[in-house]
Amino acid sequence: MNTSHKISTVAAVIACVACVETMGASTVIRDFFDDTISLVPNQFDVAVFEKVTYTDNVKNGPHNNMVESVHFKTGVSIDAYRNQGDISYGIKGAVAYDYYTRRSGDMNQWDWDLTPFIKGSQILDIHNLKISASIKNSIEPMSNADTRYARHHVIGAKASYDYSRHEHWGIMLNASYKYDYYPQDEFDDYNKQTFRASAAPYYRFNDDIRTGIRAQYEKTVYETDKRQNDSQKQTYNLFVDYRMNSYVSAYAEAGLEKKAYKGAGKDTVEDREWNWDMLAALRIKPTLRTKIELKSQLDVEDTTAGNRGAAFVWDNSASFTWKPETRYQFTTKIGAELQDEKNNNADCTEYYFIVRGNYAVNDHLNIFAEYKYDNIDFKYRVRDRYENEVSLGVAYQF
Repeated sequence: MNTSHKISTVAAVIACVACVETMGASTVIRDFFDDTISLVPNQFDVAVFEKVTYTDNVKNGPHNNMVESVHFKTGVSIDAYRNQGDISYGIKGAVAYDYYTRRSGDMNQWDWDLTPFIKGSQILDIHNLKISASIKNSIEPMSNADTRYARHHVIGAKASYDYSRHEHWGIMLNASYKYDYYPQDEFDDYNKQTFRASAAPYYRFNDDIRTGIRAQYEKTVYETDKRQNDSQKQTYNLFVDYRMNSYVSAYAEAGLEKKAYKGAGKDTVEDREWNWDMLAALRIKPTLRTKIELKSQLDVEDTTAGNRGAAFVWDNSASFTWKPETRYQFTTKIGAELQDEKNNNADCTEYYFIVRGNYAVNDHLNIFAEYKYDNIDFKYRVRDRYENEVSLGVAYQF
């Protein structure tokens, strides 16, 4: 395996371990279209890594239950795929241990983020089917509005089926399940199950462009109703997927969605109201050594700020990757996420900036560094939250 591929693999692992990106609304269609145009060779990449991070704002940042600014992360990553005829299967992710040198309560624990999958054109005699699972355990802030750190377990499964035997017409069917579990007593009221199902009939103009309508039903069930209530959400969007070539691709969808709460959440602000939602993503490769990615997403989510009801989340980001030569890779990302709370005064906007660099010493050893600035500006609170974070690490790939 060449050095350029190893840098890309380790860079993906670092991004996975860092958990610097947030998860938004369902983008199953775009994810599936991405998968169907990428031919994955047989490979088995395993790496061990060590990462040390310094944060300058322990007390006022999301790490407010820590007692020091430095922590270590030691782990192993895997990126394995295998092709057998028209079927591909594999697993990707990392397992790591977070360690703090002083008293840290329950912060010294294992983290993991693993995604096994199988996809292909002849699985169970079904054409173009993808089945995947997700297993995750991490410590992260509840949200921008509630910056308390919580240990978060996620177990999920997803299936996507693309029926496209006609020259122009097709339909995408999706179903997913996710269980969010918080073992700490102060957060266990947010334990929930989420079920999603969608159908997206589309028309393919040619190999580059397809457009259609996506209808999705989502049901959220909480274990208790002390802080939040069960809900149902309907979404109806028009979408366009455009693949001009390997250098330019775009995806956009927009429409209306409605979230309806039960119990005490009924008749809260925006309950049973139709609202706009949208997702726009653009990927450009101006040269072989550069890549630009832009994304904007608007969605209605459950609030985690202590009240019942909904919040609007509008997430915007832009990233630029530059590989001046095979041994170096630099990535810069900027973003802004607006959280508009409808039933409390925890409205806030998060601004962040990330710069990351990787250097391949040889075909096995990689050194990486990352700087992150994060600022959450609360609209109605006196004290905002900000922090600077610097990370250094090394990874050895077998």
